[in-house]
Amino acid sequence: MTKQDVLRSLREHSGSDFLSVSDTAEALGLKRDTVRTKILNGLEYINVGRKKMYLASDIAQAVIDRKRSD
Repeated sequence: MTKQDVLRSLREHSGSDFLSVSDTAEALGLKRDTVRTKILNGLEYINVGRKKMYLASDIAQAVIDRKRSD
């Protein structure tokens, strides 16, 4: 699995380059709390109303980094 594979999957799931915590959890098949602490912690985000929106390429990189550390 490469970063491009993960990025493609995230984009196909959300239809956007920005994902919320819920979108990310659903795309990865994980719980929101797990995604928040294991994947999204420390990533930059933008606020859209009450939502935090994360860039899909940043999420993909975090997934790859997490995979390497396991």
